[in-house]
Amino acid sequence: MTALLNWRVWAAVALAVGLAFTHFTAYRSGKAVVRAEWTTEKLKQTEQLAAFNAESRRIEQRRQSLVTEALNAAKKREITAALDADRLRAERGGLRDDLAAARSQLSSASVASLRQRITALDSVFEQCTAELEGVAGYAQGLASDLRLMLDAWPK
Repeated sequence: MTALLNWRVWAAVALAVGLAFTHFTAYRSGKAVVRAEWTTEKLKQTEQLAAFNAESRRIEQRRQSLVTEALNAAKKREITAALDADRLRAERGGLRDDLAAARSQLSSASVASLRQRITALDSVFEQCTAELEGVAGYAQGLASDLRLMLDAWPK
């Protein structure tokens, strides 16, 4: 009890209380600063994430539009190729009819050389049409493969 009357004890208690008060005040202000910095950093990260997501959506929409354009272009080319092949088949039929009519008119022996030429031209014509049919089939296969690849493009 007599120690409570000593000024040194009271000075030590006052010093301890002062130090506790200043450290508590510094702790609270530091906590507020750290919390403000953390909130600012989280807000910045959220803004960056939103910008990244918007950019990703824009890129995906652009890719999707490119895929759609490529599919439409391939479909147009396929339709055009099919129409051209049909037109060539019709012309080939007309030319065959013309050749058959010309062949029936050439019955005399004096036109035998002309008949040989027509036969040779007919043979060349048949070979060309066979090649064109093969090319048209190959082009349709390529168009089909392109459509399949574009359909398999990641979405």
